[in-house]
Amino acid sequence: MNTKSKNFLFFLSLILSVDTVNAQGCAMCKAAVENGVGNEGFNDAILYLMLFPYFIAFAGIGLFVYLLNKKKVNH
Repeated sequence: MNTKSKNFLFFLSLILSVDTVNAQGCAMCKAAVENGVGNEGFNDAILYLMLFPYFIAFAGIGLFVYLLNKKKVNH
C-alpha cells in the first residue's frame, strides 16, 4: 500500500470516527433564550460558531492544494 493510500485511509478514519455530541448549553444561555432577551445576538453567535470550523477546513484544503500545485510546477 503506497503512502497516498495510507494517508487517505487515515484521514477517512478520522472523519468517520467522530462521535455525536449532545448540545447541552449553559444555564445562563438557556434562561436568556427562554426569556427572549437578545435572541438576535444568539443567532449571530450560533452562525459564527457554525461557520468558523468550516472556514478553517476549507482554508486548510486550499493551502494543501496550493502547495501541491506549487510543488508540481517547480519540479
